[in-house]
Amino acid sequence: MFKTVISLFRGRYSPGLLSALRVAGFIDEDRREAALSLDLAERALGAAVSANAKEVRRVASLDRRIAQLAQRASQELGEGRIPAAAETAGRIASLERLRITACETQKGLASEVRRLKRDVAAARDRLADWERDQRIAHLVAVAERLRERPAGRARNEQLAETEATLARLRANQARSEAAASAREALNNAAVSMDIAGVLAAAGFGARPQPTAEEVLLRLRTRTTALRLVG
Repeated sequence: MFKTVISLFRGRYSPGLLSALRVAGFIDEDRREAALSLDLAERALGAAVSANAKEVRRVASLDRRIAQLAQRASQELGEGRIPAAAETAGRIASLERLRITACETQKGLASEVRRLKRDVAAARDRLADWERDQRIAHLVAVAERLRERPAGRARNEQLAETEATLARLRANQARSEAAASAREALNNAAVSMDIAGVLAAAGFGARPQPTAEEVLLRLRTRTTALRLVG
């Protein structure tokens, strides 16, 4: 990143302190934009996490209500109150349809949370890159100032220390770029897995919706089985 910026400005400015300071100014502007992007990504992630948690609670609430109604319907069947059991089965079917929708919504939100987590991680990496580039640009300017001074022991020692620090930062930069490439490959694989999961969950078509008749038949079968076991 920094090397690209340096190469652009070398074509417009003569090597020296002025060029280094100008590059540092442009890098600082990009660093601020990266910080803003990170803030926006973190806000979006927070909103998605909150929405996902809310949908998880909704599914759990529906599960509890369905279980309560199933217990009531089983009792009604056991007492021979078929019309009442059929009415309860209808309510269960309605709740199960709501649950299917809620589960699909929650899965979508969970996928969005995973995507936004990757976006936040990438934004943090970009900000770290720009902060490192900013430090490199600052040290380049320091080195240019030192080179303009008369040669001497103190000047030579400071210049050697600055150049050694620059070498370490550039080595870290190279490792960071390699790690970023690896993360990008992993993120692409994760996106493919998310898409595959959505298609598998959809069954390549619309899911059949539960009906009162199906629920009542299921409850009757379970009640009969419990009687036989008892």
